[in-house]
Amino acid sequence: MQSSETLKPGIFNVGLFLNYAVNSLPYYENAAGSRTNFTDRLTSVDVNAGVGLMRNWDFGISIPQVLSQQVDDGTGTRGEFATNGVTEVRLNTKYRFFGDDAGGAAVLLSTGFNMIQDNPFTGRGAGPTTNLELAVDTTLRRFALGANAGYRLRSKGEKIAGSIADPLGSQWIASAAASYHFPGLSTKLITEVFGGFPAESSNAYGDRSLTSFEWLLGIKHDITTQLAVHTGGGTELIQGNASPDWRLYAGLNYSFGPIENDSHPAKQSPTPQVSYLETVPT
Repeated sequence: MQSSETLKPGIFNVGLFLNYAVNSLPYYENAAGSRTNFTDRLTSVDVNAGVGLMRNWDFGISIPQVLSQQVDDGTGTRGEFATNGVTEVRLNTKYRFFGDDAGGAAVLLSTGFNMIQDNPFTGRGAGPTTNLELAVDTTLRRFALGANAGYRLRSKGEKIAGSIADPLGSQWIASAAASYHFPGLSTKLITEVFGGFPAESSNAYGDRSLTSFEWLLGIKHDITTQLAVHTGGGTELIQGNASPDWRLYAGLNYSFGPIENDSHPAKQSPTPQVSYLETVPT
């Protein structure tokens, strides 16, 4: 989930998030037509970094990677990662065209480059996946509300021989989030719903729908004005592709860099600020 807020010029933000998901891989019926029973567990990490380039404009990079995966039942046919390691390199940029400290609107553009050879979800020779989104948010006293909506354009490749389903197609994507601030505790309670539905027809992946939505609930605690810790969990609302039965996550965000020199003292920020919505992992 993204807010409309951008990093101030010269401010850097780095984040590390650990995700643990259960029952997120698709399964398929075997030759006898019976369901293959198994439980899978997937541990992954997201490394993120961003920098404010100009007022209302920032740039970032995200590198998700699989640390480990485990499937209890090795029989039947199922989808899983062939190896551990980096799955994608994703570049992103955001421009805020309206708003102030109480909220606003921004346009976001991100492009992901698949790093998995012969990935059945993208196809052989696939190009990048590009997201174009609109982010809006507002603050009402201790409450903050935000929403994203956009389109995910997949440059899918050819179907890999032996793969059961076609490469995934383009999607409409959306998310909504809210937080409540406990100022005495330097803590925010955050909830979010996010997902997508197909913009083009494609063969489904086993038991998994091409439409997916997931719900998260977590907290963000500011250890200092520059360092924040996150933790929480979630579950699928629709059993869609890559949506786990449940998920746990934990992470850290650290911001640093020169404070923007503003000629209006009332507008100066004494410390780097990071929006709560930018640090919720999706």
